[in-house]
Amino acid sequence: MDIFYKIAIFNYSKRFVSTIIFATLFLFLSFPSISAIPLDNTCYRSNLPEDGVGDWDDPNTWEQYNGAEWIPATDYPKRISKVFIGWKQEVRLTQSEEVGSLYLFAETISSIDPGKKLNLQTHELWVFGQLHSITEEAGNFEYFNATSGITDWIYPETGTLVFKGKSRTIVDRNSWSASNLNSRFGVIFAPDGEDTLVVNAAFKANSFVVESGAVKQTVNEEQTPFYTSTFSFNIQGKFGTEDYGDFRILSGATLISEGTKAFNQIIRRSDSRPASSFVLEEGANLMLSGERPIIDAVSVQLDGNVIYAGEGGSQELLQSTMTTSEDDFIYNNLYFSGAAEKVLPLLLKVKGDLIYWDGGTVNGTSTRLIVDGTSDQLISIPSFQLFELDMNKEAGMLILDHDLIILQSFEQLAGDIDFSNNSLFLDFGPSGTYHYSGGNWHNLEEMVYQNLPEIPDQGNALFPFFDNELGFPRHLLLDGNLSEQGNSIAIRYFNNPGVTYDPGFNDVDGTKIVFELNSYFEITASAGSSSLINLWVLADDLGIQDVDHVRLTGNGEAAAGLHLPASELSGKLWAGRTVVLNELLNNAFAISSINELSVLPLEWMEFEAFFNGNSVEISWVNDTKLPAGYTILRADGQSMEFNPIEVLSSQNYGVKVMFHDNYLTFNNPYWYYQVKAEDEEGELSFSPVLRVDNPRFLNQEPRIHPMPYTGGEVHLDLFDLQNRPEFTYMVWSSGGVLYLGGSILDEIGKIKLEEDLKSLPSGSYFIQFKVGTKWYKLRWIKVI
Repeated sequence: MDIFYKIAIFNYSKRFVSTIIFATLFLFLSFPSISAIPLDNTCYRSNLPEDGVGDWDDPNTWEQYNGAEWIPATDYPKRISKVFIGWKQEVRLTQSEEVGSLYLFAETISSIDPGKKLNLQTHELWVFGQLHSITEEAGNFEYFNATSGITDWIYPETGTLVFKGKSRTIVDRNSWSASNLNSRFGVIFAPDGEDTLVVNAAFKANSFVVESGAVKQTVNEEQTPFYTSTFSFNIQGKFGTEDYGDFRILSGATLISEGTKAFNQIIRRSDSRPASSFVLEEGANLMLSGERPIIDAVSVQLDGNVIYAGEGGSQELLQSTMTTSEDDFIYNNLYFSGAAEKVLPLLLKVKGDLIYWDGGTVNGTSTRLIVDGTSDQLISIPSFQLFELDMNKEAGMLILDHDLIILQSFEQLAGDIDFSNNSLFLDFGPSGTYHYSGGNWHNLEEMVYQNLPEIPDQGNALFPFFDNELGFPRHLLLDGNLSEQGNSIAIRYFNNPGVTYDPGFNDVDGTKIVFELNSYFEITASAGSSSLINLWVLADDLGIQDVDHVRLTGNGEAAAGLHLPASELSGKLWAGRTVVLNELLNNAFAISSINELSVLPLEWMEFEAFFNGNSVEISWVNDTKLPAGYTILRADGQSMEFNPIEVLSSQNYGVKVMFHDNYLTFNNPYWYYQVKAEDEEGELSFSPVLRVDNPRFLNQEPRIHPMPYTGGEVHLDLFDLQNRPEFTYMVWSSGGVLYLGGSILDEIGKIKLEEDLKSLPSGSYFIQFKVGTKWYKLRWIKVI
């Protein structure tokens, strides 16, 4: 569903307040305090003998009111007419007809049933006004809210009442009855455009279809006891003794329901029997405002958009008390609006979007959510907490545009997740479980995993990060034996383009590193375990000449731990490192090689960039057709915004091209370089991206540890930032609540902030520091 349609649904929901006001005003005007129904010259009444039958289109069937008295009709009723069908009189349609409002005599007199009223045969009666049950007193028609249950007063099931026209109430509690269990007809709601038809009384038929516009089903609060204006279905034995009756909302149409369990179901067959089906077609809308909405049908098909819009204290999702259960409800698109807290069920299956619009929180702390749609699915719920998540998508992407917190179980069987630069918190207790079988994680800002398994392996500790720069999975795997519970880990992956050749350092065993990817992991572990653990990173996409050449290093330096020979796990190449878990604090791990990788295209042979004196020297050999010229591009730090810094003329074949960048900004930790070549025909060729470290950069990025925090002291590393003027901070929860704020002028101010952080409740926090116009952001997790 495109964004314009979503906005239209949202705006449409906001118009319901005006709809309610309109409906209330309409009822006030429609039902005056006097008991007699006012007559005018649009009124017709049946003029038949007792048990007589007449045709609708025969004027002899009718009398017409002339403003003073009833006289023989010269025509038959049309669209603007008010039609009264009397005691033990029946009118038959011989073709489809139109009527304004329809009044049917319903009172049983002296134990005599009022008889059949309307024989639709196979035709439609288009109703542009209302339906009413009536009686007659002293020659006046009066509203009557009950009818006999013996006779088919409107029949047969092959005929249809079609409600058309403008917004209005079509049935009202004091003037309509669903007590006739033998109502045998179909109902179609087809108002104009976006107009709304209000159903303010229980309504029984053989089938219901919302074809256009909207239908509003109320909880009638004008008389006691309150009850839902339930849609129910014929109870006659000829239609079976089990479930019966279909309710369908067509694409583009909307049902708005106030129905709630306390005041009866949205649909049912009877108090003890369910309907057969409730179908919300793709593109149709169901808006629910009741605290506990309930649909009693054997089959509930929710292929459209379901909007929970409760305004009370809390609102539960759809339930059933009969044949089906809430476990069988599979939602397509699901939206939340209104002030009520939305309490998700124990099991929730969604094949489309799950979106918070406004209002109260969405509570999934007891919910197992299953997402398995075959196209892209968006979950957009701030600070969303789930008890369990099952991810099993054969196609399409699951997109998250807020942090996701999982409390007990995360099972990823198949499919990719785009975290949109948000974080994933596996906020598990000791019994929490993570299981991975397939798929990838894109654009994940950070993953925090509480209570790692004691024996991590490919099933419970493989984290499927994806490198968007190289377009290949960069999975991270832990294996080993931690020998105790309670260990936690935080992992971030930095997507940086290109490679660094000759990065200028050796590994801890003295081996010279020749090549290093600019993308890298940053890992911090809890202070609990001193166990050795093996850390593996997927390197299957790289053109390694010899598997013994690949290894893990830090970001421009040797990595923590010791080198592990590359391994073939599940038929793929992994680079490895053995590390001590509790010694990991913002440690970086990047794939590197002790020999060149065969990844450079021939036309960029010997392409390199390195810091030399006060400038960066860039050089390459031209080994392709003669270009019209070269453009040198540079990006500063992690901005990844490449800007041209020089244009060079073409060179002869086989000539080494050299350029010195003398205009450097030394307040960045590194620079990225790329060269663009354009030939005489306008075709472009881009070199790989190379990173050059700034040896003069003094790392002053603030840090916090331990991370996650499980007890003891909090340590902030601010370097000399607190000695600068205008050094301020703010501490926010992941839900957007500001907890702390102030200035740090000296070491005493830093210590005070560390103590204040210890006093915060458990949760996830953002710590923002500002020095002049520069911002720094830290993520901090407290789990006690």
